[in-house]
Amino acid sequence: FAATGGQLLQEWQPATLVSMLDQQGPRAVIWQGATGYAQDLRVLHYRKAERDFYLLVNEGESALTGTLTLSTRGTLELWDPLTGTTQPWPGRPQNHSVETSLWLDRRQSLVLAVDQARSDITEGNFPSQPGVAIQQIAGPWYVTDNAGNLLTLPAPGNWAQVVGWETFAGTLTYTTEFTVAPEHHGQTLFLDLGVVGDIAEVLLNDHHLGRCAWSPYRFRIDNCCQLGVNKLTVHVTNSIANYYEGMQLPSGLIGPVLLRGAA
Repeated sequence: FAATGGQLLQEWQPATLVSMLDQQGPRAVIWQGATGYAQDLRVLHYRKAERDFYLLVNEGESALTGTLTLSTRGTLELWDPLTGTTQPWPGRPQNHSVETSLWLDRRQSLVLAVDQARSDITEGNFPSQPGVAIQQIAGPWYVTDNAGNLLTLPAPGNWAQVVGWETFAGTLTYTTEFTVAPEHHGQTLFLDLGVVGDIAEVLLNDHHLGRCAWSPYRFRIDNCCQLGVNKLTVHVTNSIANYYEGMQLPSGLIGPVLLRGAA
């Protein structure tokens, strides 16, 4: 390891380890958090050719927001491993580094790619994030099975607490309609499903928004949301442990389902 350029500490003490590491060179990442706990952030720095990759993982139960300073400078891209999407990412160039803003939802992971061969760092606006609730989508909701049969289940609600459904495992479909008022049309809007057990697949006006398997169950919807009436469909799949182990884990669209504006 040392022969290939790695730095090895032969002798160290827990109380002085951080200061000794700082003496070896600049930190790859400096995090200044506005919300959340810094100990929940995990970082892996990998370099290949003229690109640096920073895998960032939030292992905590609350969102992380703050400022990130990277020890390399270049054009930034944000890669989302869950959706497979990439997008240019704004930054603020420093002497030999780049500073950017970042937020990671609960259990979210992202990759920041830094291309050192390019120096066109964009200092633009950052994408919007969910803000306060502006409307509750109260229904009425309709629940159907895979055959399209209408079911008498609480919606929103936990079907594992309904007699006869305690150990059911599978997928049920929730549908409703909600109205977007003129004062909210054209704004940045997010759908927040609240509590879900366990996997949600969402369609709005027959437009596929995506899937989510853990909280927060939030989707940006202004690209397919229309003024007036909108049709919302949520396919929910619960844990198979209810069937095999009789665990009665929370199942279904439990909510509350909210419409949120931008922060």
